[in-house]
Amino acid sequence: MTTRTDIVFRWIALTAAVLSTFTLASCGQFRRSEATDISALSRDTGGNEVLPAPTGQPKPSGYRPENPYAPLVSGMLARRVTQAEVRGTAIQIRDILVGPGQTTERATLESTAVYTVLNGSGQLRVYSARGQLVAAREVRPGSKGAMPLGASFAVENSSGGQFDMRLRLIAAP
Repeated sequence: MTTRTDIVFRWIALTAAVLSTFTLASCGQFRRSEATDISALSRDTGGNEVLPAPTGQPKPSGYRPENPYAPLVSGMLARRVTQAEVRGTAIQIRDILVGPGQTTERATLESTAVYTVLNGSGQLRVYSARGQLVAAREVRPGSKGAMPLGASFAVENSSGGQFDMRLRLIAAP
């Protein structure tokens, strides 16, 4: 004997199947012959079904960042985040990237800089304007410091991921 609860559950299941079929068919997800096969809607693959092979050649995105990363020295990429001038003092913010396991060449600073390590760990070496090593420091996320005008620096990324550092360059008149 069919109970009232059984009838309600069957009605809900049938309504859901019909609505799903209608929605998928109207969006072009099913061919006409599949749209009438309600059993195709009720099977659960558990997310293990293989996706169909892509058709045609993939199209690259048209996105182009306003300030893309560009090589600064061998092993180091940089990009300008922003810049401003305040009462004759030029301020520029740059992001620096170093790949996993990479050691960079020296990059020379054209002004005084304050740095903050955002990601990764390794060694930061700072050289004077004459090329003498003045500091070698183990750095990790949150490490901060300053580098004088005319100094150069190199990074040895010992982490398994990329090394990100933000420079705030300050050039007073």
